[in-house]
Amino acid sequence: MTSELIATCWTSAGDTSPLDEDVRSPESFQHRVEAVAGAGYVGLGFVLPDLEAAEQRFGIDTMRAILRDNGIRRLEVEFLSGWWNDEDADPVAAADLNRMLYFVEQLGGTTLKIAPEETGAEWHLERWAERFRSVASKAADLGARTAIEFLPWANIATAGDALRLIQAADHPGAGMVLDVWHIEHMATPHSEIAQLPASSIVSVELSDPNARVGSWQEDTVKNRRYPEEGRFALPSLVAAIREAGFNAPWGVEILSTEHRAQPIEAALARAASTARALLDGGVIFAGLGVCALIFVYKMLPETRGKSLEQLEEEFMAHG
Repeated sequence: MTSELIATCWTSAGDTSPLDEDVRSPESFQHRVEAVAGAGYVGLGFVLPDLEAAEQRFGIDTMRAILRDNGIRRLEVEFLSGWWNDEDADPVAAADLNRMLYFVEQLGGTTLKIAPEETGAEWHLERWAERFRSVASKAADLGARTAIEFLPWANIATAGDALRLIQAADHPGAGMVLDVWHIEHMATPHSEIAQLPASSIVSVELSDPNARVGSWQEDTVKNRRYPEEGRFALPSLVAAIREAGFNAPWGVEILSTEHRAQPIEAALARAASTARALLDGGVIFAGLGVCALIFVYKMLPETRGKSLEQLEEEFMAHG
């Protein structure tokens, strides 16, 4: 069975990035939806400014028809910051939340993505859990789940940090985004990912790296490779995510100078083909690969004292 895919917002956005002063895509809403559907994805994501621009151009009814006519079943709306503040203290964040919820309701959004705090300001788990619960409850009333994306440079830096917040929020609509880029850069053991509660994983985002370039933010925006074209131990991580119980469509999150330079049809097709090769090829060969690693682990003395994950990374580096 072919894995279902979601083109996360930057994968279909064309020549723009989260670091640009104007993050709006130069590609129209209709073009993006049609290109995503043409490449075989079942869903895609948008940042709020793109949805607002599309509403001005097309109107909400036409946007809904474009999604429906192209068979889009999953819609992600992102990337809300400041949600942890009181509405009176941060009216901009409150307005953004209301607008995002409007698009979730009108367009059948399935996921509302929210950000951690990136400035180093003081924060309190109990307060964040209360606010997370409130946002998740509002989105759940509209049929969507709310997912926080942990970022290595932020207050919620790892999957473990996100899980603690999710458990403290204690709402079925609250969960996390598992971006493999952040998992691998934080050196999170795959065994830890495999033990995550399935209910805590709302979405997964696939990519691969080259050697690190610049700051965390620069690297994550300029340097992501297509799945299996970089140095991550992706088959092992995918297996761990599946072991945790994730069985929804897989997101593909490609941000790079190379990706943005391509026509979006070509960029989307390449992202989809590499993701499917990883996901669907890995299903067939994962069992054989694990058996081979265990055989080497037991039979060759020089492998003693090394974990299976370390062996896989060494084989990928030298194979």
